[in-house]
Amino acid sequence: MDDKDRTGEGRVLRVQLELHLDRQPVTGRLRPEAGAEEPFVGWLGFVETLRRLHDAANPEGEELSR
Repeated sequence: MDDKDRTGEGRVLRVQLELHLDRQPVTGRLRPEAGAEEPFVGWLGFVETLRRLHDAANPEGEELSR
């Protein structure tokens, strides 16, 4: 079973995650396949960065599943 079968969609946002667990708050970077790395601070910063990358990869404006 591939990702398309599991999600019912053919579109995938693939990112590389660098996470510094020994820091408070947690910090790291998300790097999409195409584009610059996006640093974040805290779990809410992680979610916001992921949402921003989703929006940039999704010009049709489909809402991120919650």
